[in-house]
Amino acid sequence: MALIYQKKHFLPIAFKNHALRLFDKDGTRDYTRDQLLVYGMLAKEPVYVLVHHWPSRSGGQKRSEPNRMDAAALNKRVVDSVLQKQPAAKIINMGDFNDDPTNKSLLEVLKTSSKRKEAIREKRLYNPMTAFYRRVFGTSCHRDTWHVLDQIQ
Repeated sequence: MALIYQKKHFLPIAFKNHALRLFDKDGTRDYTRDQLLVYGMLAKEPVYVLVHHWPSRSGGQKRSEPNRMDAAALNKRVVDSVLQKQPAAKIINMGDFNDDPTNKSLLEVLKTSSKRKEAIREKRLYNPMTAFYRRVFGTSCHRDTWHVLDQIQ
């Protein structure tokens, strides 16, 4: 995983990879992408940026959903660990989630909110892509159905 940035706007200070460990039914490790947490200065403000690409929908959304639920759980642990150390931390969570804003991985595990004020009050991630999704726009189309798999929260 990588973060591409313009050095005149962002100064990275520290980073850490968080491995997503998945196993198939027989216990064999299913290697997938890490989640990258970068701490730095954006426009002279401290910010944490999480970049990731969650497991694909290969084999169908329902069959592959448990892997994205695990990715969401890891993502939530990383976000919570940042907020535990710095309750007022500014966090940008972005990537290819391979799930829509209304899927369980985002709503039930990551606990995103489509309402900005609610997200701030409850210290949850605000997902502005939910409104985009509800207007039947998308970032990818599969079998004539639009999805918002690429998100910034």
